[in-house]
Amino acid sequence: VRMASSASFHLARERAAASSQAALLAAGVEKQAELSAPMERSRANQAMLQAEIGKAQATGNKEAARQQLKLAQTDFEGQKLQIMLEGFKEVGTIFHSIQTTASLLLGFLMTAMNSDVSTSHACTKLVLWGLAFCAFCALLHSIFLTTVTLTDATKLAYQGTRGMKDVKRAFHGLLDRRSEIFWHFVAGFCLFLLVFLSLLWVKLDEAISTDESATGLYLGFGVAVTMLGWAVPGARMFHAFARSRQQFAIEYEDEEDSQSVDAFELDMGPQSLRRRANRSEPTSRRSEPAARRSNSAEKKRSQPDPTVFTSAPSIGRTDLESKQDLQAGLLGRSEAKSWAKGDG
Repeated sequence: VRMASSASFHLARERAAASSQAALLAAGVEKQAELSAPMERSRANQAMLQAEIGKAQATGNKEAARQQLKLAQTDFEGQKLQIMLEGFKEVGTIFHSIQTTASLLLGFLMTAMNSDVSTSHACTKLVLWGLAFCAFCALLHSIFLTTVTLTDATKLAYQGTRGMKDVKRAFHGLLDRRSEIFWHFVAGFCLFLLVFLSLLWVKLDEAISTDESATGLYLGFGVAVTMLGWAVPGARMFHAFARSRQQFAIEYEDEEDSQSVDAFELDMGPQSLRRRANRSEPTSRRSEPAARRSNSAEKKRSQPDPTVFTSAPSIGRTDLESKQDLQAGLLGRSEAKSWAKGDG
């Protein structure tokens, strides 16, 4: 009995010791878990903080890239405006040259009209006056159109309320009117040459009426001057004009060139390029007003991107200070979240 009681006592004591050791082990594990839980939570908060900082930096870089793109576009538009204004001045110089030359030719025409042709034949006088009147009208029209075009285009380019659009419209208007002014001047110049020739024959008619014995001499002189002094130089002049137009003509490889041009080429290119682009443009696209298309495009470009970080940096603070403030704010917000979770 004593031996059985002693064995039972030792067995009970060993069980109690094992139970207490298991309880101590469980308490250690629980304490270890309690100690490691805040550490893991802190690591998770730190990872979330780093992710938010990276997101903020990426958003800031995107906004900086957007501002750089806007600055580059502004610089490009400024250079484009400068090129247009220089082209505007050059076309104005050409118009002034045409205006001055036409004014000189008008003076010569008035001198020819005031010459005494009372003793000449009626047909020669009518031919002279008719050619002089047509040349006067053509040259005067070129001068008038040049004056009106330069006045209105200069006012639109430098006093317009729409900025770049008004400058572009004034520049394109000058290029569009250039052809009409040029051909009126060419027509007046050709008629002036005919007036000069007819005035020669009027004077020869007067000389023949004064001295009929030298009629053959006067006629031979008139034919020689007409052929050698007027027809040959006139033919050479028109041949040089045709060669110049052919040499400096704008060449296009195929029809696809006019369809693949961009807005810059349409704005700065010649009138022929814009006409070819308008002909190749679909009918539905041409029916829409150009102003409406440009306004809609400007509105689309001016609309802000809702995904872009739009907060501006503080004025007078460095990038390092702004970054430190951002990190401190994000860290405080994450710690507040973790404390709220722990209290809950």
